[in-house]
Amino acid sequence: MNISITSDEVNYLVYRYLLESGFTHTSFALSYEAAIHKVDLKGANVKPGALVNMIQKGLQYLEVETHLTEDGTERRCVVPVTLFGSHTCEIPDDDKTLYKQSSGAISATSLPPAVTLPAPGSHTPPASFAPAVLSFPVNTLTNATQNNAISAAKPTAGKSNAKQPADEASVGQKRERKEDRRAHKVDKRARKDTGQGNQGGSSSTYLHPETFAATTKKGSIITALTSSAYLNTGYPKTPLEIGMQSADVKDETLRQTNFGGDAPATPGPESPAPLSALEITPDCVSMLKGHRSEVFVCSWNPVAPLIATGSGDGTARIWSTVDPIEDTAPLILDHPSLSDQKDVTTLEWHPSGQMLATGTYDGLARIWNIDGTLKLIMQKHAGPIFSLKWNKRGDLLLSGSVDQSAIVWDATTGEARQQFKLHTSPTLDVDWRDNTTFATCSTDKQIFVCQLGTIPPLAHLTGHTDEVNAVKWDPTGKYLASCSDDTTVRIWIVDEDGQGEGQCKWVLKGHHKAIYTLRWSPVVTNDRRTLATASFDSTIRLWDAQKGECLHVLQRHAEAVYSLGFSPNGLFLASGSFDQSLNIWSINDGTLVKTYSGNSEIFEVAWNTSSKKVAACFADNTVVVLHLHQLLGAPQ
Repeated sequence: MNISITSDEVNYLVYRYLLESGFTHTSFALSYEAAIHKVDLKGANVKPGALVNMIQKGLQYLEVETHLTEDGTERRCVVPVTLFGSHTCEIPDDDKTLYKQSSGAISATSLPPAVTLPAPGSHTPPASFAPAVLSFPVNTLTNATQNNAISAAKPTAGKSNAKQPADEASVGQKRERKEDRRAHKVDKRARKDTGQGNQGGSSSTYLHPETFAATTKKGSIITALTSSAYLNTGYPKTPLEIGMQSADVKDETLRQTNFGGDAPATPGPESPAPLSALEITPDCVSMLKGHRSEVFVCSWNPVAPLIATGSGDGTARIWSTVDPIEDTAPLILDHPSLSDQKDVTTLEWHPSGQMLATGTYDGLARIWNIDGTLKLIMQKHAGPIFSLKWNKRGDLLLSGSVDQSAIVWDATTGEARQQFKLHTSPTLDVDWRDNTTFATCSTDKQIFVCQLGTIPPLAHLTGHTDEVNAVKWDPTGKYLASCSDDTTVRIWIVDEDGQGEGQCKWVLKGHHKAIYTLRWSPVVTNDRRTLATASFDSTIRLWDAQKGECLHVLQRHAEAVYSLGFSPNGLFLASGSFDQSLNIWSINDGTLVKTYSGNSEIFEVAWNTSSKKVAACFADNTVVVLHLHQLLGAPQ
């Protein structure tokens, strides 16, 4: 029996399990420390749930080993073998009767009593349960071969080997089916390291970065957030707390463009085009290399031909996108940190294109000039910053952090104008409605609409039953969309003056797993507001937010979709997935029009303002720029 397994292979299986389960930051850390991106696993075909499946097979083998007697017969037991805890065998009464009726079989009185075994992995079966020598290797013990092997190990004579009725399927098989379903369930903790406090014990969330880093263990910026100091920061309930009584639920199973899913579809292409025919050719691809770690975020300058990128190497880089792109050295914006966790987690250009704002894992926000010089450092957050947005006027900057707060900063002085401590768990996303009003969402399942200068929130929106991952206002500011781990999208209406009650207009259902992100189409018409959502179920959905209807279901990705971007002209949607592919979709009919296959997972995609180029950030430290003006017919 030849079995070969390396630590690199085990690390990769664990890495894939973390990704599939939604533990994004934990998978990042493992990937970095184990150098998984450098592991040579060419030709590997690792299916989803591989780690859990292998553990299941190990338990199945242990179950066979445990219940084979010295003569090779199987002792039927109704108690499953579990990963943890002791195992106590119990033989059903009908087995005793069966044995009595079998010629030459063991009598009921001769059956040994129920035996308690130690926990799996630490026990040696007692002599009465010594297994027969099996003629098959461990690594071939699949569902089919296991059943065949058990049958082969039993004596061939006597009625005691009669086939069991179909309704007496083994407990192990039932458990395997259950675990297979569980393996595909996403219990996501993306972009969040749960932490809830200030080590100093102060009621304020302000902590100087040097003090914060000094209170943490090496490599764990979140350690200082595990105190109970922040557990009492929840805002008291207000009359504007919103329930779900007014919401209309849309369980969307109709009007879908189907590329292999199980839902009915509207008439579309008879069969999708083969991916090979849609591949973007190398002459339309530029590769930006220089980052020393994963590239998490990117943002196109709204005026100049520049793109900014942020990475786990603690730098942001500003690249010129004037052809030839690859021959131009970028400006490097270094983000020194006293912590090992120095990821640039978010960045955004000023509306004028003259400044760039960046947020990092150590809780600092910075403003840079377009020439790469540092203008301001803003320090008040006590945890990683996951969202950073300029208001429309460009005089204020809004940040959301794991420290459960959102802060409005003065972009001229760098001072904190107001800190909003409304959530009781990490703040995952923030978005401006106008120059002074914004929304926040959190892992606490809550959404708040706030206004600068006002202490109570304008609205407290409730209804999601799991963590809320993103909030976005539509271009008119009328609708607020939110997406959650509860697999739903909600469309809210909140009065601009904050005097009326906020309402949940639609609850949009259709995704089968957590919804990670969403985007509004920049093109607004009188009869339609188009919203795109991306999920861990590997699909993208286009919705008419005014009617609460699903327009198309886009199904050509093989793994979770993490990023979306509408082209500024509103004609196309770009999507990036952990299946290493970037897809370009037609908004009109939901068809896939172009695709690009990279060498690693994609964290973000973004269009430039002319709809001619799309950038994608990859886990292999690269940024890819696709030149699409000829491929998609965009104007030069």
